[in-house]
Amino acid sequence: MSFSDEIGKYGWDELAEVISSREPADVERSLSAGALEIDGVASLLSSAADQYLEEIAGRAQVLTEQRFGRVIGLYAPLYLSNSCSNSCAYCSFSADNKIERITLSPEQ
Repeated sequence: MSFSDEIGKYGWDELAEVISSREPADVERSLSAGALEIDGVASLLSSAADQYLEEIAGRAQVLTEQRFGRVIGLYAPLYLSNSCSNSCAYCSFSADNKIERITLSPEQ
């Protein structure tokens, strides 16, 4: 079962209540656990975890290196057009932006 499937079982209000009820002992238990279940994730997202941020970051770094190695992924998009019909709030190509639209030909 995926994380998305698991978290989809809960409503946002219920999740907020669970997260806000966490205490430092819950965070410590989550950090010492081998694998995190949804309960442990809730503890690490809580305000009780604020004082453990360095420890959480260290554990995240170890897990990331175990899964992906010591690599740097680069993303270099190649855009052939700035024409778009979507209205994404973060994108400069958004259809809502009033800019000159250009589409390159194969030769260009």
